[in-house]
Amino acid sequence: MDREFPDSKSLAVLLKWYNWALYDITTSLANPYSPSLEEIAFDEATRYEYHHRYLLLPIPQEKETLQKTYSSLRTKQIHPVMRIPALLSKDEKEFNIRAEDGFKDDKFNCYYLNEFYFQEDELYTSNSLFFSTEYNSRLAIPLPHVLEVFSRYFCLIQFTDKGTVIKKPAHSYADIN
Repeated sequence: MDREFPDSKSLAVLLKWYNWALYDITTSLANPYSPSLEEIAFDEATRYEYHHRYLLLPIPQEKETLQKTYSSLRTKQIHPVMRIPALLSKDEKEFNIRAEDGFKDDKFNCYYLNEFYFQEDELYTSNSLFFSTEYNSRLAIPLPHVLEVFSRYFCLIQFTDKGTVIKKPAHSYADIN
């Protein structure tokens, strides 16, 4: 068995509060490099192991498929993002987040998320071409800061004709639990 990311349970609870979850696609798919939603297991992972590949996807409502739930959110232009202030406080700079290829939203830099890869020192996230050809965001977050970074900056964002709307703002894990 691979080693587990120490804050797996807490991160799973935080993501579930948003009705999203990580799905392990490391070994469950015949072709994990270009999976279809029909191929992805319907049980979300609650333990995140090092060197496993995960996709961040919505949790289907009862009697709905993952594909239908995901398609509905895409049609409504709702996406999970890391929404990081452009000007970080001294405390926030200590998170040492490395981020590229996001987009600007008011006073924030936003990064799409859908692929997660846990290593011993960092969590790597990206937005693959499978989900968006427009932005291929990438983030590297040191493992000791993952839960705090997600508590502060993870949110759902919706694109509308009038601009962006934060559907569920970043929320502290301590307030959820």
